[in-house]
Amino acid sequence: MSPINSLLLASIFLSQLSFATTFWVSKTGSDSNGCTSQSDACLTIQKGIGALNPGDTLYIGAGIYIENSSTNSATKKCGWFDPLVASLCINKSGTKDLRITISAAPNDEEKVIIDSEGTRAGVQLNSNDYITFKGLVFKNHYSVGIANWGQVENEVANVAALAEGIVIDGNIFLNTYGPAGDNVSSIAMWGSKDWIVRNNLIDGVSAGGSTTASGIQSYGVINALIENNTIRNVGFGIFWKDHYVKNASTRELWQESEIRYNRITASSAGIRISIRGSRTVEAGHSFIHHNIIDGLKSGGIGIHSAMAGAFGPSGDLIISNNLVDGNNNSATVGISVDAHRTLSLRGNILTRVNIGLELVRYSDINLVKLIASNFNIFDSSFQNIVDRYSNTSRTYSNLTSWTAITSGVAQTLLVNRPDTNSITASFSNLIANTNNYEYSASSPAKNLISPGVNAGPFETGQEVIGKTDGNPPAPPVRPLLINQ
Repeated sequence: MSPINSLLLASIFLSQLSFATTFWVSKTGSDSNGCTSQSDACLTIQKGIGALNPGDTLYIGAGIYIENSSTNSATKKCGWFDPLVASLCINKSGTKDLRITISAAPNDEEKVIIDSEGTRAGVQLNSNDYITFKGLVFKNHYSVGIANWGQVENEVANVAALAEGIVIDGNIFLNTYGPAGDNVSSIAMWGSKDWIVRNNLIDGVSAGGSTTASGIQSYGVINALIENNTIRNVGFGIFWKDHYVKNASTRELWQESEIRYNRITASSAGIRISIRGSRTVEAGHSFIHHNIIDGLKSGGIGIHSAMAGAFGPSGDLIISNNLVDGNNNSATVGISVDAHRTLSLRGNILTRVNIGLELVRYSDINLVKLIASNFNIFDSSFQNIVDRYSNTSRTYSNLTSWTAITSGVAQTLLVNRPDTNSITASFSNLIANTNNYEYSASSPAKNLISPGVNAGPFETGQEVIGKTDGNPPAPPVRPLLINQ
């Protein structure tokens, strides 16, 4: 690019920035106003949204906002699986360089309550892009809180039609519910690409007594970062379902997600990767690390990938430095995986569970392949299973017998003598209390990997797990060293 063209582009960009506008909504405002100042504030959030253009910010003052897209003159009715109406419709996109921001006004963070009264969905994104939601409280939403449409049965995503670049940062989601069998979730990131979901509190998601209601759910996700959230009183904490490949012929896979530094209290599964139905698209690559998962009920699984019904093996799965507490409930499992081409484990703590690790073999085609496992801490009542649900299934009831196995004994293994530097330990020796899962003074998790490097989510001791009081601190940068 010539220097003249570079200067021209810079000039255009700066001129666009100079026209970015701040709009205001207030409980004392009026929708006959222009929304361009606090004294000229609009009354409804929907009117403010309609004024936005790329680069603009909408500030919302404290108060309870009860809105209905079917009755607000500032928008057309929009909903979630008609006839369900959404409270708010997004009808504008930002750009990668000029985001739209919808935020609580300064000093009103977490005092702006969007209440759907238990009868409406929350915010329908309508496949719009580059929008940030910050400092808001979403309450009493029916079925979904913030949601985007998916692309049902697409093997290859129509990327141009995905909701791209959405940031959901520092919000609170309270009491999302719906009927059994529905995909009820506070954040429904269906048909999504390059989302960041960080520093949110999600509390209470239910679906008519079903155990599958999710804090965060996706039907089709590409390159999501999910970090520093607190998710509790849910069936599934984070649930990925219905996936995309880049190319239907080569089956090249997308990077699907990085899930880190979350505090998840879930009854059925903390993190689950699954298929929509039999013979569907394989999952992409994911990196799950430094999460704390507890609250599992009988049969619950901390981290669960169940992809055996997909067209082929799913992508590489790395699970590192997580803590799963099964609370001594029956039939709980720390980590259960099937049908990934590679699985790498490092530095996880799997405590008070019935089974630490299970590698599932439903067929000879879609197999999980464990390629590395080390520096993990298993419950002192050790039990790992390989090739589960097949005629070659084997159970190992102590760490010594597990570390002696080689790749020839199970189709789900590509590693010899796994976990040679792993240990078993009791919960009482590991953890000081269950409020924040801080390590006891003499916890065997400390320095297990190397001097100053611990197993579990507090790898350096400086990590913050779950929602923070402000923006989450930058996580420590440390190589994975999966094969150490």
